[in-house]
Amino acid sequence: METPSISKVRPLITPARLQISARGRVVFSVVPAGGGQRGREERETAGPAAGRTDQAQPDATTEEPFLSPEYINSLGKNIQFSESDVEKMWIYSLGVTLQRTVSSFAANHQQHRYDDSRGAGEPNALTPLDHVVLAMCEGNLYQRASLMFLLDVSSRAGDACVVPN
Repeated sequence: METPSISKVRPLITPARLQISARGRVVFSVVPAGGGQRGREERETAGPAAGRTDQAQPDATTEEPFLSPEYINSLGKNIQFSESDVEKMWIYSLGVTLQRTVSSFAANHQQHRYDDSRGAGEPNALTPLDHVVLAMCEGNLYQRASLMFLLDVSSRAGDACVVPN
């Protein structure tokens, strides 16, 4: 499957757009890159029932924290990104969503910051999941976790889980 172009869709995953299906699959709604007039016309002609599936463009203040820095900096510019770069934009958005919704991460990360400010930081204060989420939220595109890294980590975590018969 080809990575969608950021000229067509925003690399945006937010807690409100992320769902788990009845089969346990993760699904999220896609936000068109432009939206603009075409999106407005579709909502107006589709009637009130369609409002649930095709909502108005999200407020920039609510979606900006979930968009990668390089995507935000590229708006209005003609910058070409590789497929790997675009994948990392999606990874960043998912990472920020996880960071804001996974309670253990939030608690561990806040405790880690508190300990660091007192000079008592421990390298093991964060869980392995916390480290993965932090790697997903890395501000530098070239230091951010790649899709292959995430697949490898999840494969190793799955191998480590022993399911009793």
